[in-house]
Amino acid sequence: MSKLMNFKEKQNLPLFNMLSDVMSSYDFINLNIDKATPDLVTWDKDLSSTLRTTMFITLYPTLAPDHWSIVSKMFIYSSYAADLALQLGLDDCSLPTNDWPKQSAVPILGFSPSGIRWEENSNLKDLAIQGNNYTLAHIREELIDVYDHYAAPILEIFGTVSGAANFLLNSPSLYKTKRFPVSRPRYALPQFPVWTAVLLIENGEFKVAMNVLEKWKNNEGNDQTFLATEYGRRINYKVEKLILFLNGKLN
Repeated sequence: MSKLMNFKEKQNLPLFNMLSDVMSSYDFINLNIDKATPDLVTWDKDLSSTLRTTMFITLYPTLAPDHWSIVSKMFIYSSYAADLALQLGLDDCSLPTNDWPKQSAVPILGFSPSGIRWEENSNLKDLAIQGNNYTLAHIREELIDVYDHYAAPILEIFGTVSGAANFLLNSPSLYKTKRFPVSRPRYALPQFPVWTAVLLIENGEFKVAMNVLEKWKNNEGNDQTFLATEYGRRINYKVEKLILFLNGKLN
């Protein structure tokens, strides 16, 4: 735990208040402090009637006793995906463990705005925003820059189901990184074929959704080594369930 930032004990209120002020200016609500990890704080925002996002801000102590590093991450959740998963039994696939407990929304995309900014700017030495109590104004400017240029454009796309579906559909082409010696995904796509197809279904694009699922079945779904894993069996089960569902819609 950072000695500088302890949300549970309400220490370092200037930084705490600055973060809250910035996030509330972007209409984020439901400030949540994780009691298990007091250096993690989150805010929520509705993007549409079925899509919402959560901003995670984590503070890491640095070597200097009066400095810290702030890292931002975001996840986008779909309530429609959770509802359809329950309807079709995608959350209970007779495997040793389920993917998630029954909940109101499931994650469909994850990314780090500060990480993307770091990738796009070769002059930055670290993806984190670093500072102390005496540099709050600068930290605020940096956080706003991270949000305005590397979070807001993506959230705007996810303001509609069609935008979200198309983003996920084209996401393989977005798997580009610039500052790593090996390719790493810029966006985390939990169970890509499943939730991409579900969003396409929500948008009424049944044929496109079927194409996504069939393409997966003909590629990763044909890899016996992958299918021998628990994760592979789980994805395959869900893909087959969705294909049956779509056959009923298309025939």
